[in-house]
Amino acid sequence: MLKQIIADIAELERAIATVEDRLVILEKAYLQAICQSTRQQLLMAAYRLCTQVHPREFLALSVGDREKVQDQLRAIANQAAEQCQGLMAAALGDSLEEKLSQVLAAASAAVAQCLQGAEVLPDEKGAHPLHLRLADVEFGDREAMGYRSEMRVARARRQYLGDELRKKQQQKTVAEAELAWRATWVEP
Repeated sequence: MLKQIIADIAELERAIATVEDRLVILEKAYLQAICQSTRQQLLMAAYRLCTQVHPREFLALSVGDREKVQDQLRAIANQAAEQCQGLMAAALGDSLEEKLSQVLAAASAAVAQCLQGAEVLPDEKGAHPLHLRLADVEFGDREAMGYRSEMRVARARRQYLGDELRKKQQQKTVAEAELAWRATWVEP
């Protein structure tokens, strides 16, 4: 019985390692998709603000000022994409979403500040009209949504296997204790 439990533990450890390897691959692919989509969606959000929400203010800018604003917006979007890429070198895992959300919040604020500085958006002290969230970026990118779904499944699998491993380790401890008991038990 103990031999079987030890074999089961080794099999579970291999399965967990396989899931962990798969998660690393999925997280990198997800992050790559999010980085590309973040740049596009920041620029699309700025485009909508300039052409649909505040077109008069945008049209009031000189051609040179429009080009300057667009260059600044591209730089902000590129910087956000680079920051996302930089997260690949960092530790991946459950904190990934939090770090991505911070990048998106900072980029959204930078876009709003750029548009406020150009007087396309009113200079409000309250919340700015651009709140690009991770869920928004994922929703706009099927590839990212697919990776997110696969990551969710892999994390659930890892959790299940981890629970099973803990159960088997407990069974091993119990089996070893029973063997130790029998090995030293002497009938009077």
